[in-house]
Amino acid sequence: KTAVMREVESKHSITTSERSELAAQVQEAIVDVLITKSLKAIKKYKPKSFLLSGGVAANKRLKKKFGLALKQSKLKTKLYVPEPKLCTDNASYIASCAFFNPSITPWKNVYANPQLTISSSV
Repeated sequence: KTAVMREVESKHSITTSERSELAAQVQEAIVDVLITKSLKAIKKYKPKSFLLSGGVAANKRLKKKFGLALKQSKLKTKLYVPEPKLCTDNASYIASCAFFNPSITPWKNVYANPQLTISSSV
């Protein structure tokens, strides 16, 4: 997003149609990366289902292309996407964390570990 912002700011003037085209290209690039990485994980871990959640799940283009990509890949993983009003950032992550960890943890004792995996084997 920063690179796009700098590109727009570097131009002396940008028309509405140029701005729209740039936005569409950026969206398409982001959608393609999300789908590619997700399909890679699905092929590796072979889940029965995949939940597209968070704020990004409200993106109609992502939902449509993800469904098509899953179908074309012939993977048997079922795609679930909540309705847009339920697609809030991190909502399902926070809910599942609370469900599986019902004890109260003081926020000062919470540490992020970006190296976590979704599998018990590393």
